[in-house]
Amino acid sequence: MGSSFCRTSSTYQVQAVLDAESVGAALEREDAWSIHVTDEVASTNDAVLDLPVGSETVGTVLFAERQTAGRGRRGNVWFGGPPESNLLFSCRVRPAWPLRDWGRLTHLTALALKRALEGYPPASPLVKWPNDLYLGDRKVSGILAETKMQGGGEASAVIGVGVNVNVQQDELPEEIRDLATSLREVTGTWIDRVGFAAGILDRLSDILSSPAEAFAKQLAELKKAHYSLGKPVRARLGVKIIEGTAIDLGSEGERVLDVGGGKRCVLASADEVRVRR
Repeated sequence: MGSSFCRTSSTYQVQAVLDAESVGAALEREDAWSIHVTDEVASTNDAVLDLPVGSETVGTVLFAERQTAGRGRRGNVWFGGPPESNLLFSCRVRPAWPLRDWGRLTHLTALALKRALEGYPPASPLVKWPNDLYLGDRKVSGILAETKMQGGGEASAVIGVGVNVNVQQDELPEEIRDLATSLREVTGTWIDRVGFAAGILDRLSDILSSPAEAFAKQLAELKKAHYSLGKPVRARLGVKIIEGTAIDLGSEGERVLDVGGGKRCVLASADEVRVRR
């Protein structure tokens, strides 16, 4: 399989079916996550909030084989693929950083996914601002991070992730077949989802356990892997369209565009960003 996340523990075996015990056994730190797996749920981002808080040191994660109301940014629908082919999950976490820094979670989750995907050569993942990962010129993963208020006024961060793992090109909807890909398509081999899921959670544990001051170094790593740097892009903010060349990321991960005439535009977010061909 060529993955640096294969485990040799006798309690972990390569398998197609995802189950909480196997994912937990494959983790580097078994106490980091409270892991739950379900066949079907409306939205993992909503359902993970209903799970009990245990003794986990990082957070709670809910994997689902199917989502009936899964969503991406701005209400877009995420294609989940055939059951037992991809990874659909949400993590409920409370990073020990100031609440103002929680806006970094999309970027940091992208970094964790990048590191996990790099364990499956020849995959060479790139991060498309603000919340997608690409292999080549096709999307392989999307992220939706939200801050939710729970009982007692406590805030939780919820990070939703979809990754195309074993779905094949002809199984993708026709309208996205030329825009999306999967890890299996790029590596040419079937991917063990248990080992891959554990690898993602391990990388995410490392990042979420780091101090807020580490963000500058993490952002520098992201910059080196950014899909659109140096490319002409079109960003949509409501009815407003901004065009320019992506030249940098700001100190909090903002998109910096050169819009011509010696002017720059800094985008904290956007409804849609496309690379202009």
